[in-house]
Order: sequence, then C-alpha cells, then structure tokens
Amino acid sequence: GQNQELDQRIQRIDQLERDVLAYLSRVDESAEQKNSLQRRLDMVERSAFDAKEHVSAHTAKQVQMKQELESLEETKRQIESRVVPTEARLNEVKHAAVQQRQLAETQSAELSALRARAARLVAENSARAQKM
Repeated sequence: GQNQELDQRIQRIDQLERDVLAYLSRVDESAEQKNSLQRRLDMVERSAFDAKEHVSAHTAKQVQMKQELESLEETKRQIESRVVPTEARLNEVKHAAVQQRQLAETQSAELSALRARAARLVAENSARAQKM
C-alpha cells in the first residue's frame, strides 16, 4: 500500500519534470522566434531608410514593406499567443507599437517632403529648359 503510494508520487514528480522541460523548451523556441523576428524587423527598418534614399523606387518598396510588416505582425501575434503575456510585456508591446507608428509617420512625412522637392526640381529644370 505504502510502496504503491510512493511509486505514484514518484511518477507524478517525473511527469512534472517532463512538463517543466517541455515548457522550457517552448519558451526557448519562442525566444528564438522573437530574435529572428527582431532581425527581420531591423531589416525592414533598413529597407525603409533605403526607400528614402531612392525616391523613385519608393512606391513599389512601400507596398513590399507593408506586406512584410503585415507578415511580421502576424508572426509576432503567433509567437506572443504561445507565451502567457504579462502586464509588463503588454505595455512594452504597446509602447513599441506607438514608436513604430511614430517612426512610420516621420518617414512618411520625410518621403512627402522628398517627393515635393523632386517635383520642384523637375519644374525648375523644365522652366530652365524652356528659357534656353
């Protein structure tokens, strides 16, 4: 009777250990996916900078970046749904989203300014050509 009870307790402890190891491995996997996602986000931000450098290629790049960002956001949602989000983590994500939105608005404004400048230069060039 006592031996059987002891065996059952040992089995329960073994099962708990297996559960903990499985959970830790899922946490590690989520961390790896988060790092990979961060690397991809960094690449997208570099692409955004390149788009400002090459105004003519901007429209196509913007479409591509929008798709990439949507894909990243979807991946991020999938990863975060696997980890129990804490209040601090949620606030961190909200803060990052605000920063991303501000960055996107800033870049959009800079691109508009570049476009306007390009249009001005084209107009000045054609005015100069007509004077000649």
